[in-house]
Amino acid sequence: MKLVAFFSFVILIFVKANILKLPECGKYDAEFSKITYHQRLLGDILKTLDFISLRKCLTKCMLHPTCQSVNFMRQNETCELLGNSARRNSSGNSLFSPANGWNHFETDYDKKTLGSWCSNGNNNPCNAITERCEDRCVGNYQCVAVAQSLHEHVNHSSISTLYGTYYASLAFDGNEDTWACTHNLGTEPNWIKAVFKSRVFVNYIIFVNRQDTVNTVHENRCDNVDLKTILYTNNNQNLITTFGNTGDLGIRTTISCMKFADEIIATQNPPHQTMNLAEIWIHGRII
Repeated sequence: MKLVAFFSFVILIFVKANILKLPECGKYDAEFSKITYHQRLLGDILKTLDFISLRKCLTKCMLHPTCQSVNFMRQNETCELLGNSARRNSSGNSLFSPANGWNHFETDYDKKTLGSWCSNGNNNPCNAITERCEDRCVGNYQCVAVAQSLHEHVNHSSISTLYGTYYASLAFDGNEDTWACTHNLGTEPNWIKAVFKSRVFVNYIIFVNRQDTVNTVHENRCDNVDLKTILYTNNNQNLITTFGNTGDLGIRTTISCMKFADEIIATQNPPHQTMNLAEIWIHGRII
């Protein structure tokens, strides 16, 4: 009995001191040592690993982008990485089941991903769409852009109808003082499209109105524009997914996307006659 108790104590200290070091500041997330004995959390199993030590099991969870907790069977060294935890239970599918020999280890997911400063009070001080909070280890934080501009990765662009010299490319040139415009008399949808050089992952877009039209009778020309990704498939049938709408635009709006794309298209249905925009900033990463 004393040996078992001593072994459990050693495991807890070992977990705290060697496994759960946060990369931001060399701090430790001791909450991973929250253990539920002889219970197995069911649901959202990301991966099952066999013949692996507890140390490696917990390390795998720390390095996995969405792992929140683990089930571990010491007798046969089986590790289950879980995308949920008893504390968060975000899917509603998780529950404990009695399981002799299994132990459940749970971490503080906010501290794991943000660091202790950024997760203070579960209140991320940075822009939830465009930035990631990073602990600076000196009692404050910095907000870091989560994605790069994809303007240089646009291969070509097109527009439903060309109005004067307001080419489609001017919506993707990185200059808000140039404008793209399409005009269809309100009978057909307006659209503007960018085709990428290769597949990308789009984190978000910023849709910018032509600013000299704001507070004039023409300021609604970019209202209610649907934003869509286009993904090429093996059967030559494109997968088109709507991820946002500009609504009553005003000057600009930031819209989260979080989708893969080979093309991106903005469409506006009648009765709108003219879509006149300054820029569509696209941010993400090249695949």
